[in-house]
Amino acid sequence: MVLLGVLKVTGIIQPPPSIFILISTTQILLVPIGTTVIPEARNGGAIPMEHSHQSNVDSKQKEIVTEPLTVLLMKDCLSEIAPFFVRLGFEVVTVMYGWGSKLPNDKLWQPFNISVSQIQEIAERSEMEGIFELGKSDLIIQSPKKEVIFTLCHESDVHFVSGTESYLEEFVRWWHGKGVSLSESSYTVSGPRSWMEIQ
Repeated sequence: MVLLGVLKVTGIIQPPPSIFILISTTQILLVPIGTTVIPEARNGGAIPMEHSHQSNVDSKQKEIVTEPLTVLLMKDCLSEIAPFFVRLGFEVVTVMYGWGSKLPNDKLWQPFNISVSQIQEIAERSEMEGIFELGKSDLIIQSPKKEVIFTLCHESDVHFVSGTESYLEEFVRWWHGKGVSLSESSYTVSGPRSWMEIQ
């Protein structure tokens, strides 16, 4: 194995087929041979291309991100995600563990389906088992066709992606009602991002 050092990923990387590459922003990730990686939406990290929840997503989607949240607000968010999906008419969601989760690399970004009613139970059980830590690990929860994507982020904020204006408005009402600042950008995993605060 050859380690190239700690890199801050700012674009697409295609490592030579005979080596591993070590990538880091806020943590270290060992990427398997031949994996293509792309930048994470906000903090310059990277996720394997095949695990990106960007694929097959409407290019008109927007991403909203909260300011960094307290643990209490993160817990409050977790408890409200299932009712949020129910209000939008979803019964099943897809869940993935991402950055900061205590799983082997080949187990990260592996989607599995659960009922909406199991969201909080899965998150809490994962915390008890030491797999996930709220505010320090990524837990991605999305509708099956990716009309709605939540990321409980390892940076103690929450990301919300959708191309449906009424869903975006619902998210904004939810967090502005708690006095939380929000920023918005077009949803993309490559290229420059332009974040604007939502008033």
